[in-house]
Amino acid sequence: TSEVLDSLPWGDEFDWVDTVSIELTTQMLAILFDFPWEDRRKLTLWSDWAGDIELFKDEEQRMIRLGHLHDCATYFTGLWNQKVGKEKTPDLISMMIHSDVMAEMDQMEFLGNLILLIVGGNDTTRNSMTAVAYGLDLFADERTKLENDPSLIPNAVQDIIRWQTPLAHMRRTATQDTVLEGQQIKAGDKLALWYLSANRDESVFGADADKIVVDRPNARRHLAFGHGIHRCVGARLAELQINVLLEEMAKRRMRVNVVGAPERVAACFVHGYRKLPVTFSKYCFRHRCVTWTGAGPNSLVSRPPREFDHYDRSSPVPFPRCCGLSDRSAIRLAPGACGGCGKVRSDVQRCAVESQAVASGLSHASS
Repeated sequence: TSEVLDSLPWGDEFDWVDTVSIELTTQMLAILFDFPWEDRRKLTLWSDWAGDIELFKDEEQRMIRLGHLHDCATYFTGLWNQKVGKEKTPDLISMMIHSDVMAEMDQMEFLGNLILLIVGGNDTTRNSMTAVAYGLDLFADERTKLENDPSLIPNAVQDIIRWQTPLAHMRRTATQDTVLEGQQIKAGDKLALWYLSANRDESVFGADADKIVVDRPNARRHLAFGHGIHRCVGARLAELQINVLLEEMAKRRMRVNVVGAPERVAACFVHGYRKLPVTFSKYCFRHRCVTWTGAGPNSLVSRPPREFDHYDRSSPVPFPRCCGLSDRSAIRLAPGACGGCGKVRSDVQRCAVESQAVASGLSHASS
């Protein structure tokens, strides 16, 4: 994640879906399958063709889809054969080979499990990662709240997944007669479970259910991962991937700015994005204290303000020369002030930050 983010262009427009979401999820899938790194984008191709059920409407496209699934099965059969009779290794193929339940799968069972793992590990996390960019840009007030308090990241991950619901529905079969909300359901009936609707249920999530709320108290009540024995086996990994992405962005103070309408996946099953044009900018901390450790240009420690932070001349730690400030004390920045760009400049000049501080009745001691 760090390598991907550090390679991104600051100020230039790029496609978030391909450059970040697809790349990060594909890298993780390649690691999980011990898949040849140079061929990892094949996983994305196969996942896209396997998950797009709209292709069944066109016979020509359906045949192309079957060709891609055949290529997938052939490739993975080769990887399987390479590991048969070998010591167990920490990857999914080796684990299946050494499993009493899965070692004797026929070709169709093998392909079915592969597609389940590939689509489950690609489409879901990838589209939730895109929701990180699109959703937080859409609800800028919540983005600012998250930027100012990174401790909200774990909860924000849950509400982003809830809001996006990357797989919109699943079909199940009723095993017994029942009545649900006055509707008669008989054993054998085919039911569509609309996770997308459940995750926007106002009776559960409140009147703002259509909005991302990074500190929503019951965000974890979402059903995006399914329920019971059908709950997503990779749920924890998906949460971890999105959590790490937000943490690494926070470390770099990266703000994603959406600069065009997203191109969406035209399907009723996968609720996702094909393209999302964005740019990066760097945000400033607001209503937080920034302390200079003196160890280098990036040695800034952000923490919640304390009462005595308004002006503390006894502090031995100098304030950074960020934006020209030269105060050798810990000082609480005024709302909207620059909160530590990490740059040290030798020129000392009055800037917007210093002006706001002076206007607030605070003075600066020159170094």
